[in-house]
Amino acid sequence: MIQQRHRVFVSFVVCCDDDDDALIPFVRDIDEMLAATFDRHEIVVVDNRPRRNPGVEFSSLQDELRGTIVHLELARHHESEHAMLAGLARAIGDFVYETETPHRDWDVDLLREMFERCASGVDVVDASNGDPSWSRRQFFDVLNRFSYLEIPDHPVTVRMVSRRALNAMLDMRERVRYRRALYAATGYPHAVITYTPTKVLPRRVRRRAEHISRGFDVMVSFSDFGLRLANIAALIFAGFAAFALLYTVAIFVFKRDVVTGWTTIMLLLSIGLAGLFIVLSLIGEYIARILIEVRHRPPFTVRAATVYPSHSHGERLDLTPLVPEADDERFPGADLASPPGS
Repeated sequence: MIQQRHRVFVSFVVCCDDDDDALIPFVRDIDEMLAATFDRHEIVVVDNRPRRNPGVEFSSLQDELRGTIVHLELARHHESEHAMLAGLARAIGDFVYETETPHRDWDVDLLREMFERCASGVDVVDASNGDPSWSRRQFFDVLNRFSYLEIPDHPVTVRMVSRRALNAMLDMRERVRYRRALYAATGYPHAVITYTPTKVLPRRVRRRAEHISRGFDVMVSFSDFGLRLANIAALIFAGFAAFALLYTVAIFVFKRDVVTGWTTIMLLLSIGLAGLFIVLSLIGEYIARILIEVRHRPPFTVRAATVYPSHSHGERLDLTPLVPEADDERFPGADLASPPGS
């Protein structure tokens, strides 16, 4: 029985960080599945390896692939969230798949199930390969306790989003880009598909400093944890100052041989420090909000963007992804210019 293809245009964004041979087989498998399921598709490869260039291999694939390949070469190595943002900003599909690695422990039939859920009205569909670890569960428990969002804690290997959910996420002005939280902030329907892994994936080597840095950024940007901690510290120190004030009064009342001027100095220090801690706490609230508004660092920089149209379908100008302008208000300073002839 021949499966009827869906008359939609689908993008698949994959980020490549490793110097291995998994990317080309991954592109072949995804292209075959997308060609059998959808009328038109593109595969956006975000090359997060500044000194590597698989462009020649992509050129040799044009005769056998059914969809367009968009190869984005980043100018430097980026944190995975920013690298994925470069690909998602370039994707033009009605529905968009996204994954951070070409290594996969899922069967391609999972992508069809995800599309069925997404096409039924669920804008964000996550595919998860198991329960979260203890450390991940604890982190998200603390995050959700202080956050205005309900951010899911399951591990995500591949995600599918609708065009409206993707646009809403890209339009958000947060400089700390954490897609899991940003998709939750859109408020669009969300679903999780849990699957049984087909194989054991090699562990992704990430620096512990990167994990700690991302966790700190997420905790500060998407929750009130830092502000609450600062307020609690201010209250504790103000409490010590109040205790010192009471101690000073008690010494003045019950002790006869108090050194002249000691009571006045202690009263001034106690009241002044208590007021100082409270004022610093309020200033911290406003500084945190100002910091969010004024940071304008570009989240990513693309050195080159090359489009490889499928030779089997011919070049379609209407399917060639457009490059956002360099002065895009969402991503100021992002250089997305394509090289001549791309």
